[in-house]
Amino acid sequence: MILLPFAGLSNEYVKRKRLKYKDEEHKIYFHLNEKNFEVVDRKKYSERIKKICETFNVPIMHLAEAANNYFPVDFHLQYMNDIVEKKKKDLQKIVESESKNNSNNSSNNSSNNNSNNSSNNSSNNSSNNNSNNNNNSNNNNNNNNNNNNNNNNNNNNNSNNSNSNNNNSNNNNNNNNSNRDNVVSKMVDEMVTYLEVYMSNKNEKSNSLHFLKNIDWSYFKEFLLERKKVNTKTTAEFVDTFFDEMYTYVYVYLLINYKRNNLFDFIKMKRTYRHCSENVGKDVGLEVNNYLGINKHNDSKDVLYDGGENFTQVIDDATYVLNIDTVNEIQKSLSNYGIVVLKNFLPLEKVEKIKKELYLHKNEMNISPFLINKDQNVFCIRPTRGRQYCILRNSKISDLFTNIQQYWVNIVYSYLPIGIYQNVFHSFDKNKILHLNNFRNLNLTSEQNDKLYLSELQLLTNEPLSETQTYHVDNGLSGLTVILPLNKIHEQSGNFEFFIGTHLFSSLKNKNKIKDRICNFKKFVQMYYKTGSSFVPEVEERDIIIYDSKILHRGLSNNLWVKNASLIYRYDYKKYPPPGQDFIDILSYNFVGKCISIFNFLGKYF
Repeated sequence: MILLPFAGLSNEYVKRKRLKYKDEEHKIYFHLNEKNFEVVDRKKYSERIKKICETFNVPIMHLAEAANNYFPVDFHLQYMNDIVEKKKKDLQKIVESESKNNSNNSSNNSSNNNSNNSSNNSSNNSSNNNSNNNNNSNNNNNNNNNNNNNNNNNNNNNSNNSNSNNNNSNNNNNNNNSNRDNVVSKMVDEMVTYLEVYMSNKNEKSNSLHFLKNIDWSYFKEFLLERKKVNTKTTAEFVDTFFDEMYTYVYVYLLINYKRNNLFDFIKMKRTYRHCSENVGKDVGLEVNNYLGINKHNDSKDVLYDGGENFTQVIDDATYVLNIDTVNEIQKSLSNYGIVVLKNFLPLEKVEKIKKELYLHKNEMNISPFLINKDQNVFCIRPTRGRQYCILRNSKISDLFTNIQQYWVNIVYSYLPIGIYQNVFHSFDKNKILHLNNFRNLNLTSEQNDKLYLSELQLLTNEPLSETQTYHVDNGLSGLTVILPLNKIHEQSGNFEFFIGTHLFSSLKNKNKIKDRICNFKKFVQMYYKTGSSFVPEVEERDIIIYDSKILHRGLSNNLWVKNASLIYRYDYKKYPPPGQDFIDILSYNFVGKCISIFNFLGKYF
């Protein structure tokens, strides 16, 4: 009772702080529409990456294998395409404007030359006529000599004319080359300026541009002028070949760093078909078809297991993905709040196919026997009353809908970057880089050895009267979790409660400096004033929840007589496998969660 006045005072202080941010909007829900999506043109992307591989003599199979093993090769390609498409019209205007100016200048020069030639011809004709008259009057016998002289003069004039024509053609070629170089120079300046402004406007903690931050654009102009592969026949060809060379320049930088980051030589885990309870949280060699269709020839529906059985995926390749602008917005919100909700994201028919494969149409029955009968390696447990987890990772069942990950995997790549990307001109001679045509000529070794992997895939069934979970985190070090609700879920039906801003904390295993921990705590307090921290999302079948694995959360009790189900995907770094926390961390997370809940409870009544 003695503490109640102090609690009242503290909550009064919090209320005043929260009034300061009451009108501030929080970008957690993303109501998606067609403006947020990009229709995947697999043919265009395949041709682009094929051309790059042919330029540098790199087997396209190497890039495809990396992309299928959760390396962000396809995300980098999509990002570059977004940059190109945004500047295409601006560069076309530059080419058209310069070509128009050049044509006007050339027409003026030609008109001046014609006028000078005509005046010279007229003067010559008049002089010739006068001389002929004089010659006729003076001596008719000199006609033969004059004719011979005229013939010689004509021959000399013709030779002089041919020489002048050759000189004119050479001058025209030089002018054309000069004009081309001038246009290329302006295009480079426009492109580099745009990229510098674009990158400076991004959030300092943005990971989306992680792979492009150290590229050196100062040699880009020299690279284009030396190679002379920009075609100037038409405006379209001019711009297209310019971007071809830009891709070449960027992928010199990317391929060298791919090699350093072990994308070509990573140890591919040999997948073994075993009980799903084994190797929990470890990399077992699971793959996902890259969402841009790099080096895809056969139908991705066919899946071959070690047992020799052949199954068919029920989910086709994604026909659309989030565009880069939307991915950047989502990545920014994830960094700020630790959680986002994407509304109307997945195709309803694909969600229905997944529900059918998981026997969720059997509403009043326990589905675990059906799943185990379909694949005896599925592992089902009940850690608390009314809450059943079926571990599906590395099972035949999960392989039936692997492609569903293609819809959100570019968000994973954006939020969880891989590797270190260094300026290649610091390691190699400039001329060697500018004239590189065979990637194997470079002496490179792998310096980094990290990758992302799917660390968990489970089906959570929340039955009526289920217990409320304790406060916890999925991984105390790093990671990203995606929840795919398979029913309409709200607060009373056993939803999830997240504490916004708690992703700024991390496990004691993470050796952060005390200064950084204090700074993160201040950010959390400010976020608490803005949001109250507690957040319970309302979602339906087409929606997904994406959150930082470090965020504090718990499952709520299902107070209705209808069960609900969700698929949970977790992505982690191989060097930071789950749970990334020890016993002290678990106790501290639970304590922090209870403190936040108590403050929110007292705020309602004091």
